[in-house]
Amino acid sequence: TETKNALNFHTELNEPSGVFVSPDGKLFITDFGNNRVLIYNTVPTINGAKADVVIGQLNMYSNLSGNAANQMSAPTFVALSPDGKLIVNDPGISGENSRVLIFNSVPTENGASADVVIGQSDFGVGGSGCSQTKMYYQFGVTVSPSGELAVGSFGNNRVLIYNKIPDTNGAPADYVLGQPDFTSN
Repeated sequence: TETKNALNFHTELNEPSGVFVSPDGKLFITDFGNNRVLIYNTVPTINGAKADVVIGQLNMYSNLSGNAANQMSAPTFVALSPDGKLIVNDPGISGENSRVLIFNSVPTENGASADVVIGQSDFGVGGSGCSQTKMYYQFGVTVSPSGELAVGSFGNNRVLIYNKIPDTNGAPADYVLGQPDFTSN
């Protein structure tokens, strides 16, 4: 996918896959086809409203995919932890990213970099797998009121459970649901 030059690209969506409203009223849209997450500081009350912040892209006018700390490829869902960490599911079109990005706070500027990545050993690394630290085409993410993270790994037919939001890259999951162990799929 190439950078778009359309004047109104900042208000257009391409296959939005997830919508989330935070307790403080921010609206998050995972714009799957544009490889980004749009953040609105309040839920818009007019048609065609512009987002306040974009992550996954450097600006509102690009839609390139990637796996650096400030890039995404086909994000599907977001969640917010009780302590304000933004969790973004970033599988990639065919599972090439197979990762979840963790921002220590909700970004306030375009192109912000994630602080932690799980599913990969580091930023800039891609590929999928089936282990305690790898994922394959995960689809959903959610966080419990007490801070447990659950990641639905669609491609591995399982859900990974983390007892707390990881604070180191490549952190292992604590439990697996849907399979007898971390290497079965």
